[in-house]
Amino acid sequence: MTEYLRSSDVIGKTTSAAFGFHVGKPVALAYLNGASVGDRLRIDIAGTMFPATFTKAPAFNPTGTLMQPAQQ
Repeated sequence: MTEYLRSSDVIGKTTSAAFGFHVGKPVALAYLNGASVGDRLRIDIAGTMFPATFTKAPAFNPTGTLMQPAQQ
């Protein structure tokens, strides 16, 4: 599992991740301890640190308009 860090403290681990094509960036699900919406975190992926932002909002288009065919 990938570790999430705030400063130098490990605050959680990823349970799954994939590229979110509708949001245009990677999306991960994780268990985090003490994170608040908007927190800037760092993720250790295979020894390389990447920036991340914590959110509880859905990482998709909740109305589904991006997935609907164009109206003729």
